[in-house]
Amino acid sequence: MAILKSKLDFEYYSMIGVSCHLKDYRLTYYLNKTLGIDLKKSKEFSITKEKEKKNIHFSFFIFNDKKKEISYYLISNHNPESKLIPSQKQIDYLLITKDLINQENVMEIINKIKTISYVLTAYKIELSKIRSINNLLSDLEIHVSNISPKTNLRNRKSE
Repeated sequence: MAILKSKLDFEYYSMIGVSCHLKDYRLTYYLNKTLGIDLKKSKEFSITKEKEKKNIHFSFFIFNDKKKEISYYLISNHNPESKLIPSQKQIDYLLITKDLINQENVMEIINKIKTISYVLTAYKIELSKIRSINNLLSDLEIHVSNISPKTNLRNRKSE
């Protein structure tokens, strides 16, 4: 099956880099508590490294805030074999938001994340400075579209 990739307009996305020594599930717990969201573990995010011809997997958490119409994705930046974004080696996790357009809200989220005592730092990553950002966001969109029906079913059952 051929996958069509198009150039995404990344003005709808924000990326926050989080550096900490926590396991993904512990960071998720603190983010949920601090930000008032409900990130849930989902199918791992995979990318294909062309040189090595292998898939590399990263832990992935998702929350769709239906009231505010904002999506949150927490992705590990580390894998024993590679980094998701090699230019951001110091970052352990990426918190990506979709449809959170107000930059003041992004800064508010960053400031709240910084209050988590186990977080070393958090900062906004300029998407335009990330090499292959369109590929990453395209892969993210494809990944989310493949898991969304399952996630929505799980959320409906708990409501």
